[in-house]
Amino acid sequence: MNRRRATLLVVAAVCLIAGIKATTSKSTDIHVYLHAAGQFSSGLDIYSNNPHNRYLYSPLFAMLLQPLAQIDWSWARFLWLIVNGLAGVRVWILFRRLAAPWLPAPGRGRWLLGAGVAILALEFLNQNLNLGQITLLILWLTVEGCLLVLGGRPVPGAALLALGVNIKIVPVLALAYLLCRRAWMGAGLSVAFLVVYLALPAVQTGWTRNVELHERWLASINPEQSEYVFEQDKGCQSLNCTLSAYLLDPDAAENRGYHPAWARMAPGTLLPVLRAAQLAVILALLIPIVQHRRQRGPDGLRTFREIGCLLVVSLIVFPHQMAYVTLYAVPAAAYVFLYGLVLRTSGASWRIHERVLVGASVCLAALVAVQGRDLIGNAAVNLFRFYRLTGLSAMLWMIALIACRPERLATARGTADVTQNAVS
Repeated sequence: MNRRRATLLVVAAVCLIAGIKATTSKSTDIHVYLHAAGQFSSGLDIYSNNPHNRYLYSPLFAMLLQPLAQIDWSWARFLWLIVNGLAGVRVWILFRRLAAPWLPAPGRGRWLLGAGVAILALEFLNQNLNLGQITLLILWLTVEGCLLVLGGRPVPGAALLALGVNIKIVPVLALAYLLCRRAWMGAGLSVAFLVVYLALPAVQTGWTRNVELHERWLASINPEQSEYVFEQDKGCQSLNCTLSAYLLDPDAAENRGYHPAWARMAPGTLLPVLRAAQLAVILALLIPIVQHRRQRGPDGLRTFREIGCLLVVSLIVFPHQMAYVTLYAVPAAAYVFLYGLVLRTSGASWRIHERVLVGASVCLAALVAVQGRDLIGNAAVNLFRFYRLTGLSAMLWMIALIACRPERLATARGTADVTQNAVS
């Protein structure tokens, strides 16, 4: 199949899925966005009286969605899902390009790797499409923006990355990543674009109203709010929720009964533990970057590893990251799967920590992948969520990604090539 036919096939598949999901799912979140966009058009408060759910995104996002809010919402849902579906396809392509030199030759190994990653992502994709969520779009803005900046195109890269930060604050860690990679121009331009994006809604609302809207927005997403510090929602996967589930005192007022409670820490004792854990996870992002500077090796795979680490750290550190956002952890898991496959195909001897981490990653991925209520039932899904299996899996994949260094693959493949040449 040539490239043109493959592209048409993918677009047709995305449109078909979007059509099915737009007509059969509740699409709760896109209704939140569309209602906020309608409120913005009418000059009303976009952060209150939303009948669908709380609107937690920027004024600019509501401004940009005004055209969709003016048409029939069934068509708006369809178009929104197409945009997000194509964004997801683009993210797949970008990561595949980074991994391309290390993918096995076409055959069973490559097919198993692709199928494994697709199956792991499938339930998260399903949740995002059912809700009409924004995760795929933000994921694309982050990945494409970083790769454009690192690839020597700082202006479009910074424009995309700043848009992602403006809509949903989660990609802000990408700015720190670019600074650590010494992409000064890209990081500086991202800040400049962000300032422009913050001011842009004033064109329609006026400056005073724009400032008021941004004050409301920042207050609604303030991570110091009590509802975010010790989260109790079983669908949440961040450190705030996972550590609270295992360590918070069941008798504390902040507890609402949704955790296994292996310890009985008071909120005042747990809070510094939580903050220290968040800081440690952010600092862990420096490990692959520092190793990148010290070691020469396969650049694409190093960048794959770094951006995978950036995404999974963003998932773990920011509060209120629900199960569907675990899509952010899929690139980290994909790197670990690829690492194990390259070691296996090269015939290199496995180290103990590699066997443990790769094996545990695959096993947890299998458990996470089946967490659909239509697959294993409500009781099993609730049990997995009770123990925060998805959040714990994301943490393990991050550890495995950091421990499995790409230089090791270069050595293993080089040894295999030497052995093969000697045999020949």
